[in-house]
Formats: sequence, structure tokens, C-alpha cells
Amino acid sequence: MVLRRDLKGFLLGPWPPNTVQPFVHELTHHWCFHSAVGLALALLRFRSLRRPPTLDRDAAPLLLDEMLTVDTMLELIRPLSEGLALFAEYDIVPGTSSISSTPLAWISIAMSARSEQMDLSQPQAAYELTDRLVNLRLSRDSLIRKMNFLSCSSAALRSAYLDGYITVKRLYLDLSQSVPALADTDLFLCYLRSYLFEDYGMVAILAGEDGDTFDRQVAMIERLGQRLAELYYPGLAENVAIFEQFSNRAPKGDRSNGIPGLGLSSWELEHGLKIQERLLTELQDDAQAAPTMRLLSNVQRVWLSRRSLVYVASEPAKVQVRNGVVSAWPDPPDQEFPLLTGLAAVAGAADTEARESGWVSLVLQPQRGLFATVVGIGSRATAIQWPPAVVDPASDVAALLNDPACSPVVVQEQYELIKKWVDGYFQEAPEPMKTSIAQTRQSTQSALKRIADWFLGRWGEDEKAALRCLRSTNYLWELFDGDKKMFETFVALGVLRNFDVLLPSLTAALSKQGWDVGQALRVAIQIQTKGVSLVRNDQGVFRWLL
Repeated sequence: MVLRRDLKGFLLGPWPPNTVQPFVHELTHHWCFHSAVGLALALLRFRSLRRPPTLDRDAAPLLLDEMLTVDTMLELIRPLSEGLALFAEYDIVPGTSSISSTPLAWISIAMSARSEQMDLSQPQAAYELTDRLVNLRLSRDSLIRKMNFLSCSSAALRSAYLDGYITVKRLYLDLSQSVPALADTDLFLCYLRSYLFEDYGMVAILAGEDGDTFDRQVAMIERLGQRLAELYYPGLAENVAIFEQFSNRAPKGDRSNGIPGLGLSSWELEHGLKIQERLLTELQDDAQAAPTMRLLSNVQRVWLSRRSLVYVASEPAKVQVRNGVVSAWPDPPDQEFPLLTGLAAVAGAADTEARESGWVSLVLQPQRGLFATVVGIGSRATAIQWPPAVVDPASDVAALLNDPACSPVVVQEQYELIKKWVDGYFQEAPEPMKTSIAQTRQSTQSALKRIADWFLGRWGEDEKAALRCLRSTNYLWELFDGDKKMFETFVALGVLRNFDVLLPSLTAALSKQGWDVGQALRVAIQIQTKGVSLVRNDQGVFRWLL
């Protein structure tokens, strides 16, 4: 995203098409981790940073436990997090459910003008957004990107992107058969995100004080495997109905006691909530603490608040403040015209002698549907511009955007410092800690492979044959014997899964794009003989599953 090029589209809508899918992908990550599990991981990391730099023999294992716990959970959940983000990019459309996911709500904002915001509760608006999404996903760039991650050769990307997406897509195909309500792709995304990331049973394991590091890792792996297996147990339909009914309320509705319908026992919920409250209490101001510790705790409370923000794009700018009016020019310049001009300066913004080095940033508060362009110099905001439709922005969000600790400059600096500290901790760990860390990471990857293999095996009637095909060097690419156009055809027909692509009128239109539906069906039969089923016969209508 390039603000100097795309800012007008961001403010007035619709957003430039090439920005929508990458934005939805990253927004889905934020949405996932803005959760009970994400909060526990953040608070555990905060606690680690509050520990003194030199630790005695008794305290060092506590820090190792915290560091490895967060590290292991991030690795365990990464494939599913990437799978959910890719599913949001390529699969969700408005459905019949009474609730709407945060990614879908922002898709509707990004793909319409501010003066024509869509009401997705109205069928016509839902149909129109679906058409726009289908056209976007059938674009050349979108198809190529999906083909790339479905045939990636990088081991890291294979685990995170391909295994994650294939797992989430398999869950959708399976669960929508047993629970008709989950045929609604957006409801499925909402439920699976909450099922995995609002799991207070996992929170209790992450921050529990019983057991050693190895026992905790085993419990985390077993918990994730158990939760995925339980999605196939009887009773899911009832849980989904409870979840949907509870979630059909205003975003500010009280969720402090957890979300019902996620298959959690009363003990798991109560124990996890108590542990979450304990972690939050540790962050409260303590008048008896050392000054440096009180300062760090205060900074971390700001970090906790700014977790609600999403920094979409930022870039350097030359900023001028004159008589309460702010203007900003691209830096380096590419034209004489300003990026923004005539903005009202925030209270306390002093006049500048000339154009000073600063920044322009697009910042979102996703849960409330708010976003603004923020202009600043150093760590200080000089102006906050809300889009035309926002008449009365929430005062707490405005205060947060005006906080120096929330400027993109400070956020980036602190992110790099924390990353350097975390990387340094693991790289410089002495023996036998270094061996323990390596063994923990290896067993985590082995567990992820076992989980992915189980779902990969479900892509065919013969589990071993499907797994053998999908674990080949180039994954799905090898199923098409080097026919790139046929691979593209399968991906395109997957976008059109809700349409009967064998209708003559649609077949003719697809043929003009070089997508031969008849030949694709014959290839699908050939691929099925190899052990992988990529097409489903749904009462006479063929659904491409990629």
C-alpha cells in the first residue's frame, strides 16, 4: 500500500483493488489475536520484559518457561492463523447468518464509496458485495497469488500457508456437511476463530503455574489436537446455534465471561478467566515498586490499549503547522501538491518554522469500524482526519491516536527493540537451555506435521494415497502434470463454487477466459484416481473445492 498513491481511495472509497486482499489477510490476523489467547500471550511477554536483566538460578527457569510458552504457542497456532486469513481472503461472502465477521465488515467498507456504505442485512447489498468479491478473486493477480501458495516449495511457507489453508478448507468442507449453518462461510470463519482463540482452556495451560516447561508444551499440543478433533463430535450444531445467538449483539456487548457455544467446560472457562484476571492484575500500578518498574508497567498498559489499533500503512512526509492548520507533502517529493492540506491541528500542536520531517499514517480501530489518517512529527500527532462519514468519533479512540506511544514511529521502534530482545534471548541462551529450546521447537514442528497430515489425508477416500500426493515436492502443482492453465482453471472454478459452472451460458463465458470446464471435469476424475478429490458432486452440481 502506498499512501501517496492510494490515500484518496482509502478516505473516500472504494479502496484500490490491489490493496483489499492483503489488507483483509493482515486484519484477520489482528482479529484472531485480539482474543483471550492473544491477550494471554501478550501479557506473558509483558511479564517476561518486566523481569530483571540478571536472574538467579531459581528465577531463570521461570523466564525460560514464559519465553518458550509464547514461542511454542505462536508456532502451534500459526498455520491455523494463516489458514483463517487465507480463507477470509478467498472464501468468505455474505451469508444468511445474523452475525458478520470483522473481516467481512471491513471488506464492505473497503469495496464501496463512503457515501454508499453497504447494509449487509439487506439481500441486495449482500448480492452486490458477493459479485464484487467474485470479480476481485478472479482477477489475474489474485489467481496467481493463490496458485503460488498452493504450490509453494518453501518448507516454512508450506507449513504455515498451504497446510494451514488446506486444513481450514477441509474443516469447512467437512463441518458444513454435518452442520448446515456452517455452509455460511462467514459464520464458519467467526466460529472457528472464536473456537480456537477464545479457548480459556488453552489460556489456563499457557499461564498456569503447575508443571514444568516440557509438561506445558505437551499439554498445549494435546489441547490443540483435542479441540480440532472435538469439532467432529456430535453436538456441534447446537453449539453453533448458541454461539450465533449470543454473538448477535452490539460490538460493545459484555463478553467478559467468555462466549458460550465453544465447547468449554465450566471449569475450563472459570479457571481460564481467573488466570486472565491475575495476569491483568499484575500489570496494575504498584506504588511500592521501583520507579523503573512502575514506568515500564505504565508503558505496557499503553501497549495493552493500543492492541485495539491496526496500522494499515505509514510513510514519511514533510509536515507544516501554521495557525492551527496542518499540511503534509510526500517525502521524498514526487509532486508539488500536498498529500493533505487544510487539516485542523490537534490541541497543543505548535506552529513549525518550515516543513519538518514527519509522517502520515492510516490507522484503524476495527471493532468499531473507525479509521483515520493521522499526521505527525516525531512521536506527536499534529492532525487527525476522520473520513467524511464519521461525524462524532469515539473520544477514547481519538485520545489513543493522539497518544505519543501510539505514533507509528514509536510503535515501530518498540517492535524492533522487543523483537531484538526476544531473538537475542533464544540465540544467546547457554547450554543446556539452547538444546532444550531446539528440542522443544522440533517437537512442535513434529506435532504440526501430524495434525496437517490428518487433514491432508481427508482429501481423498484413501488417506495414505491422498497424503502421498499432497506431500509431494510441489503439492497441488504436481497433480496437473505441468498444465498451468488447468491449475488456474481449478482455482478459478473454486472461486465460483456457488455457481453451476456447467450451465451453457456460464461455460461459454468461462471459455473466453481460457477456462475449459468440461476438460477440467475430466482432469478432476483423473486426479481422483491418484487419490485426491478436488470436486464434489452436490446433487448434480459440481463444486470445485480449491
